[in-house]
Amino acid sequence: MPFAADRALALRRALSSCLLLLCVLLLNSCGGEDGAAPVVEDTVWLPEWEALEPMTVMRAGAAAVVHDGRIYMIGGVDGRIYLRTVESARILQDGRLSSWRPRRLLPEARGFADAVVHGGYLYVIGGANGRHGENLLASVVRARIQADGELGEWETLPQTLRLPRRCAKVCLYGDRLLALGGYAGSLLDSVEWTLLGGDGSEPWRLATPTLTRPRYVNAVKRHGDHVYVLGGHDAEHGVGLAAVEFAPLDDHEPRWRETTPLQQGRYGLAAASWGEYLYALGGITGSEYLDRVEFARLGPSGDVGPWRDNTSLPEPLSNFNTLVVGDVLYVLGGAGPGRYSNRVYRASIRADGRLGMLLPAARAEQRRLARQQDRPRSQQASLPHRGRVMEILQTPAYSYIRVRRADDAAEQWLAAPVTDVRPGQEIAYSQGVSMGNFYSKTLARHFDRILFVGTVKSLTGGGK
Repeated sequence: MPFAADRALALRRALSSCLLLLCVLLLNSCGGEDGAAPVVEDTVWLPEWEALEPMTVMRAGAAAVVHDGRIYMIGGVDGRIYLRTVESARILQDGRLSSWRPRRLLPEARGFADAVVHGGYLYVIGGANGRHGENLLASVVRARIQADGELGEWETLPQTLRLPRRCAKVCLYGDRLLALGGYAGSLLDSVEWTLLGGDGSEPWRLATPTLTRPRYVNAVKRHGDHVYVLGGHDAEHGVGLAAVEFAPLDDHEPRWRETTPLQQGRYGLAAASWGEYLYALGGITGSEYLDRVEFARLGPSGDVGPWRDNTSLPEPLSNFNTLVVGDVLYVLGGAGPGRYSNRVYRASIRADGRLGMLLPAARAEQRRLARQQDRPRSQQASLPHRGRVMEILQTPAYSYIRVRRADDAAEQWLAAPVTDVRPGQEIAYSQGVSMGNFYSKTLARHFDRILFVGTVKSLTGGGK
């Protein structure tokens, strides 16, 4: 017995020595060359976005959903045609995305539709296709999402929307699906709903309470038991709406009421919600693409508090998609001045609702220096066009300016906020938003094409 006890004691001592040696090795491997303890690098919060793996296709007016750790992008337009393509990417553990993979094509091209996931199916609702989107769609299609992320065969449901809806926006609450606003030959203030599940034979029904106003190219976001409708296009004045309205979803026929308006009227915007905050991102004022982001705190009864500015988007965008997964906000695709995008960005959301990213101090300083170097170029690009004023027509809302461009001597019409310029002056003006076949009710005049711009600056003082 004493011999066995001595062996046990020797074995314990050997194990202790091995553990001590292992700890020393681990400490040395984690430290510097002199074996010092590891240094935890300071981190800095930056109000910026991070670029992620781009999509394989440029998409504006697409539909987007997240399901089982994958983001799906569905249809849209690429600047030339309406798309049938669908692609998805996995969300990695660090919040970045895998490479995008193509999925089963839609049965027909479809853009400016919306989508939801329910009962393992991906539903795509409304939208448009054809030249300039004149073919308005009331159909609803669905495909089962398989375990590997692929989509099953698409089927067209027997029940269609009561009205075709281009730029349809939808909201899912339990089994109830609502379609709000859009365009069906005119701008819509109507809301219709159906129950999802089964064979899709449940009819769509028009809700009695309508929205407080027609909504088109607006944003819709559900937050808890309320749904919010933000912005949209003011067809009479050609500008973005600032109005926001909401309704409780626990009412079978939700009644709408207005709440705090946005600081900046906009259409083609996106919306997001996280925690107790609601976000309005990007869009078009009517004359400029926006990178501006606003957010507001939501009250317990659903009311929206004052809107405040948040971190701007990395570029001006409209008709793009947003998705919130955990505490990360993703921005996908869209259209900006003169281009369509396949870019994807993300920002983390802080406890106070602010958007940005947490970086090691050294990397944060590198980004700060790079921004300083790029600032002069970005300031110069803010008014990229030059021309001579040939004619000006003043109205209460706009100055209509015929200019001869400096680069090619061609003439074009601008519509700008009321501006004090005179014929003969040289001006600089911003990128703007081009619109074809525009009719001004105020002037009772038709323009084949006109450029809505947000900024015009006189470069000379003299007239003719």
